[in-house]
Amino acid sequence: MKQLVKDCIRQHMLDLEEIVYQHDELSLTLKRILCCMVDDIVNFVSNAIQEKYDHEISNSELDKEYLKYKCIMDEKVKELICYMVRLQKEIK
Repeated sequence: MKQLVKDCIRQHMLDLEEIVYQHDELSLTLKRILCCMVDDIVNFVSNAIQEKYDHEISNSELDKEYLKYKCIMDEKVKELICYMVRLQKEIK
């Protein structure tokens, strides 16, 4: 995978982690757990795309393909945060 795409993916991971850390209602432990999950999700998607196309895909095509999944990941991470907030409230 080319460095530009790697940088874009890494920045997306950092952006999602920032969203997690902005939720003050989450405990620090839950924030750490969610950030590990975010890293795993982003790595899984980027690796799956790379494996799907192997070396046949250009940098711009890979970027476009990743952007399709980026929106889905953003939405699902936000849903996961909401779920964890509710779960934490129920436990307390």
